Amino acid sequence: MQSKLLVLFLVLTALSQSISVEVPPSACDSEGDLILAITNLPQCLAETILMALTEGLVFAAEQFYGLSIGFLTASPDIRWFCSPYNAIMAIIESFYTVMLMALGAYYIINSSDVEGRTKAKIWLKNVFYMVILLSFAFPIFEMILDLNTQISSTIYDSVSDSIFEVDASLSNLIFALVFAVSLSTGSYLTFLTLLIRYLLIPFLLFFFPITIFFYFTPPLRAWGAFLFKFSMLIIFMTSADAILLLGISYLFDSPDPNLAGALVQSFGLMIGFGLIGLLNLVIFIIATLSIILIAIKTLETAVAMLMRLAIILTFL
Repeated sequence: MQSKLLVLFLVLTALSQSISVEVPPSACDSEGDLILAITNLPQCLAETILMALTEGLVFAAEQFYGLSIGFLTASPDIRWFCSPYNAIMAIIESFYTVMLMALGAYYIINSSDVEGRTKAKIWLKNVFYMVILLSFAFPIFEMILDLNTQISSTIYDSVSDSIFEVDASLSNLIFALVFAVSLSTGSYLTFLTLLIRYLLIPFLLFFFPITIFFYFTPPLRAWGAFLFKFSMLIIFMTSADAILLLGISYLFDSPDPNLAGALVQSFGLMIGFGLIGLLNLVIFIIATLSIILIAIKTLETAVAMLMRLAIILTFL
């Protein structure tokens, strides 16, 4: 009796490589024996269900892999969002115009105070830098985005073409199902985090001029520095992913026969893409925790100021 193969093809959008998984012979081949067919019916039903689940999970993983590679090397065209960006810039320009008027009034009022003039000069210098950077905020953000795209694309071009050429034999169908579940879970996590990153890029563009405005406003500098770090973490996420993917590809080119085995490479691919998703998730968690920490710090500062104000009011 010929061995029945369960061949699972993962064909990526930009790649023609595949993964094939071989499982033991099926017990459903009764060779025309009616009694044997009835006897094996429960096992055949279970095997059919497991095969269907496995094939469905692998098909899902196929789609997620293809989309993940697409998101890894691409970024949205930020020129589509020029209109809302210009609206945000108009609001910020009105703020720093008012700031310049207030700064001039402050300088006149404190013209005889050395400390006051020094503070006014510091603010004026910050506003000067702010106006210059805001004038070039859009091309600066576009340049940063293009730099990341170039880095991730260049690294990905160095990834071995054999990374998706795996032909593994698994011990049983249950093992194949576990493998397919793990493969689809890792690919889904990677796809989801890269999709979120892709969707965040336009919002990072909108926040970029706000980041510059905050950074050069002394009381808000901490928020400006945080927003800049947050933006860079999200933007350069795909560069880190490409580096990790390049590291995985070295496993497939290893001269060591133990590392170059099909089963090891199969699990390397599964674990590797799972690690990419986990790395992205950690980056999102770090960014979220940063928001929480700076919000708590700002709240503590505001509460302290209110308490000092309340104490002053009690003595009036």
